[in-house]
Amino acid sequence: MNPRTKNFTILHLFSNHRWTGPAEPALTLIKNLKELGWDIYFACSVRGVPKNKYNKVHDSAINFKIPTLTQFYLSKHRNIFKDFWDQLNLKRLFEKKNFSLIHCHLDNDHRLATKIGKQYKIPVVRSNYYGGEGLPVTLKRLISHTNLIFEYSKLSQKKDIENFNLSEEKCPLVPLAIDLDRFSPER
Repeated sequence: MNPRTKNFTILHLFSNHRWTGPAEPALTLIKNLKELGWDIYFACSVRGVPKNKYNKVHDSAINFKIPTLTQFYLSKHRNIFKDFWDQLNLKRLFEKKNFSLIHCHLDNDHRLATKIGKQYKIPVVRSNYYGGEGLPVTLKRLISHTNLIFEYSKLSQKKDIENFNLSEEKCPLVPLAIDLDRFSPER
């Protein structure tokens, strides 16, 4: 294990069960960090997903051998009932495990992350998958409780700096994680 990763545990939150644009880069990043020796846990939508719906996010995490937490609803959109239970489950999790960082990927998990991050004084980072638009200005309150926003394009970085009055240091450019074994432009 890399000495820099020792005693540093990251919780990734992903509030969707559908295989949409952010799903693959998020799981590829988590898989690669895990292979580098980082202590990673992944919480995704499991509870509340109908049995007849294919949960490719959860199945892919299992296939990538990522430690996956299944006690969460982590629905894509706000839901008072589900978000309440997710907050309770996050508190229970944080009472058992010392996390060093929460990495959120989507809007609803960002809401949950900032609440638990403030309570336990744990840094929160967010990956921005909105591209050239930057994050929605409706997230301004959440952004103020977010330590870093990982931007994958200069355009989204510029928009977030302007919209939220942030520094470049708070919005570093971080290219999306791509599975180079699977993606080969030469083919």
